[in-house]
Amino acid sequence: MYGRYASRRIPGEGIGRRRLISGATGAGLAGLIAAACGGSDDAKPSGAAVAPTVEQQKLDTTAQAQPGGTYQGFVTQDVTGFDPIGATANRDRTEAGWAYSRLFKFKPGVNELSKGEVEGDIVESWEINPDALQITMKLRPNAKWDPRAPTNGRAVDSQDIKTTFERFKAQSPYRRDWFNSLSPTAPFTDVETPDARTVVIKMAYPLGAIFDYLGNTLGYFAMPREADGGFDPKREMRGSGAWMLEKYTPSAGFEYKRNPNFYVKDRPFLDGWSSPIVPEYAQQLAQFRAGNIWGGVVRQEDVLATKRDLPQLLLQQNEYGPTAPGIFFGWSGSPFLDVRVRRAIAMLIDRKTFASAYSDEDKFKAAGINLELAYDNFLGRGWGDYWLDPYGKEMGEGG
Repeated sequence: MYGRYASRRIPGEGIGRRRLISGATGAGLAGLIAAACGGSDDAKPSGAAVAPTVEQQKLDTTAQAQPGGTYQGFVTQDVTGFDPIGATANRDRTEAGWAYSRLFKFKPGVNELSKGEVEGDIVESWEINPDALQITMKLRPNAKWDPRAPTNGRAVDSQDIKTTFERFKAQSPYRRDWFNSLSPTAPFTDVETPDARTVVIKMAYPLGAIFDYLGNTLGYFAMPREADGGFDPKREMRGSGAWMLEKYTPSAGFEYKRNPNFYVKDRPFLDGWSSPIVPEYAQQLAQFRAGNIWGGVVRQEDVLATKRDLPQLLLQQNEYGPTAPGIFFGWSGSPFLDVRVRRAIAMLIDRKTFASAYSDEDKFKAAGINLELAYDNFLGRGWGDYWLDPYGKEMGEGG
């Protein structure tokens, strides 16, 4: 709906001389990302007016990446545990996602928005039956569990997948959305394991959203069968993902190190990732300015001041967010059942003024930056081709 900045500090060669600044103003926004290259972290504030330029070109620099180092991140709150299946809090599942793989994942975009294409995570290949009532998956032969006991780096096998489904059916808060034996509207009926690398999922009806089920981060994470008595999954993680939890200090933070058994060769580039718990924005900003946090901090209203104090920073256009604010009404006996009433309400929303105000457009313009604003519709601008400009001709009478 309006312009924003996002940030991270760039790990790798020359880390002491390169930084990013950010300030998120909400969801579904146009964006700018602020990056720094050159100069020194010891540069003194110039006191001069900010006259930044916006870097338009984005390059894929993967080939030049230098492996090693520990990223200095942060989180704002603690977890109640690390079990991704039985967790009732999204925060717990988010942290578990560092260590545990899923069956499928969505392919990220490289310098562009993701197109929503599905690729296997620990699944190497798959086939859907002609009647769309069965999907047969082959597991990656090089997908291995955490090298520490009790998993000891063994290969992920079909029995792990089956026991995780059984665990999911017994413990997950989403189990009634998945298993037909628990709810007649749920899709999955059975899981079979013909051999160590093959998993067959059977369904009660064709499911167009099957990959949304098997690839999203609110549902299925593959866990080793040792989670049933071999270790306490609420306190420890033994996954097959890119990272291993090396140290957890309650109320203080998380320390991860690279999983040497990760199925993607030479990934991740980093040796570690540090995530202290820093709940207060003022402290986050202070630590970012000091170089102890490398990204995801600066709010929109503080971007120009941070740029002024750290003049080596550069600005770059960021991606639009996928989510959008919404207004929802009850339906039973409601006047909003009439589409004309709903359109009238939509037309009362002055999206352009909201966008300008919340993005501090005037302040950025005075500093020489023209924000590229976009306006949310029912779907946010980050949905790419699915998004319709609420002021555009494509909306027809609903514009």
